[in-house]
Amino acid sequence: MADNPLRKITEWSKAISLELFMSKDEILETYLNIIYTGPNIYGVEQASKYYFNKTVNDLSLAECAYIAGINIAPNAFNPFGEKDNTEKIEKRIITVLNKMKELGYIKEEDCLKATEEAKAGLAFKQTKPKNENSSIYSYHTDALINEIVTELSEKKKISKECAENYLILGGLTIQSTQNSTIQKIVETEFEKNTYIKNSKNEENATSQAAMILLDHTNGQVVACTGGLGKKDTTRGLNRATSSTRQTGSAGKPISVLVPGFCENAITGASVFVDIETTFDDGTEEGYTPTDYNGFQGAITLRRAVESSQNVPFVKIMEKITPATSINYMKKMGITTLTDVDNNLNLALGGLDKGISPLELAGSYATIANDGRYTEPTFYTEIKNNKGKTILKTSQDVKRIFSKQIAYVIKELLTQPVKGTYGTATYCAIPNIETAAKTGTTNENYDRWLCGFTPYYTAVTWYGFDKNETIEFGGKNPAGLIWSNVMKSVHKDLAEKNFERPDNIDNATICPSSGKVANGNCQNTYTEYFLQGTMPETCTVH
Repeated sequence: MADNPLRKITEWSKAISLELFMSKDEILETYLNIIYTGPNIYGVEQASKYYFNKTVNDLSLAECAYIAGINIAPNAFNPFGEKDNTEKIEKRIITVLNKMKELGYIKEEDCLKATEEAKAGLAFKQTKPKNENSSIYSYHTDALINEIVTELSEKKKISKECAENYLILGGLTIQSTQNSTIQKIVETEFEKNTYIKNSKNEENATSQAAMILLDHTNGQVVACTGGLGKKDTTRGLNRATSSTRQTGSAGKPISVLVPGFCENAITGASVFVDIETTFDDGTEEGYTPTDYNGFQGAITLRRAVESSQNVPFVKIMEKITPATSINYMKKMGITTLTDVDNNLNLALGGLDKGISPLELAGSYATIANDGRYTEPTFYTEIKNNKGKTILKTSQDVKRIFSKQIAYVIKELLTQPVKGTYGTATYCAIPNIETAAKTGTTNENYDRWLCGFTPYYTAVTWYGFDKNETIEFGGKNPAGLIWSNVMKSVHKDLAEKNFERPDNIDNATICPSSGKVANGNCQNTYTEYFLQGTMPETCTVH
């Protein structure tokens, strides 16, 4: 049957694309590294180890001819099979040797000597070589491989299978973003038995967790862990990059604070009445959020952030609209939002599909990086075995909001760490300013701690793969992991605070009115404002 013309055209197109970034020698070398040469054996090096227990460099001419000749049907020339293939093997080796002589690759005397060796029978010695693909890499390296395979496939217009084989067997040099010291700190914390709880609903299932830690100045992921306990699988489920979960209140900074300040709808001193409230969400019964810490009455936004009150954030969402919120979240790298998320519950992290720790970390990093979003990456550059750069990371980089807006949000997010009623006071890092936000979903299915310092942004999730109530002695296990890791990471770093940009005003505020305090106001505090947004003087006291 004649070849399908479309298939041939497709093959030509792929061949042309391949030659755009690989020389013919490199293509041949890659082919020799990935070609099927026996039962679960790929590449001539593994074939050499499997059939002769030696490297390719140590093979005789006859042994080279054997490996070169079996590619048409490796199993048919296997010397270790049940069927005696001795005669076929000898004939095949001699055919290859004669062709090599004909083409001038070997001399007559070399051909005769190798032919005699083939007739005498090669010294086959079956040795199953170690499968390089079975190595247990870190979760970070797993993510790096997945990222590179995807980019190679898309940019070079080759299949993912081809891209993966080229990555693993092509002798490439990859510049990873992993900081081995920080990765080890994270892995050591995740291997602690104290975090592993047995499921009450599913046999042999346990609690799980994930963490992303990145340098927000350049989007480079310095550490990544996608599961509790010691990693024992090759490129298995990586919850840090592949699992999406409800964010709970951990989503408030990106769904409410960022769009709220960008749309000039709020200041840190804005006052909201935190009482039971039913919102019109288009349903007959309406939407009535609860406050787990009890309703607090009239409070400033800073106080609402401190103890993670819910009603004030839904009021802000109602004012700015969920559609506006979604627009900003997408700009900060959130790709899993759907039309279902266009509702007031978005303010409290009630999502259709959820968000992965990686994307949530990228959005928090936007705040930490002064309003500039930089797409997270696990590598920076790839060179081939000749030292030529064949691929560089191409991160999406864009400014979403000003340094001034970023600063006032940073300041607000220090409140859960330093405030009297803060939900993340245990995350305080000595001499280093810290911003953090906790998150808890309905039925206590998910626990989060998301935050940053002037050095790093980190996001930690804790829960079960299948929704199940977390019981951890009233503590936030995600927060404990985050705190222990970040304190270890920062222990030798210099004292540092968030840098205050120009055009930021501050004033002493009356918490009752949310206005600039006069001499009669009590329990005052310092608030930071974008220029032109400072409130009037308090007239209540």
